[in-house]
Amino acid sequence: MNGAAADLRREAERVADRLQVVGPRMAARSGPDGEHVLADVRTVLGQLADLAADAEGTPRRPVPVLAPHALADQLLVLAHDLAQFGDPAALGTGLALLLDLKRRI
Repeated sequence: MNGAAADLRREAERVADRLQVVGPRMAARSGPDGEHVLADVRTVLGQLADLAADAEGTPRRPVPVLAPHALADQLLVLAHDLAQFGDPAALGTGLALLLDLKRRI
């Protein structure tokens, strides 16, 4: 595994660890703050899925909307797909998305 792919996977693990706590807590929170965080996470999931699909040469597909407690697993699957197939530019974009998301949650 190259360095960029390893960096992406490592950061995905960090964000997933945070999502395991934050996702369900935000879903239980009433009001726009919780919904906003979950929407941000789902937006990043879609972006990771698009990067992975482009890297694999497959059609882009919408990411299923899963329960908040499943967001961490969903993120890990998408990040691992990108790490496996992505070129350096896609890996860098994916890493930047994860770093930004981590700061916002």
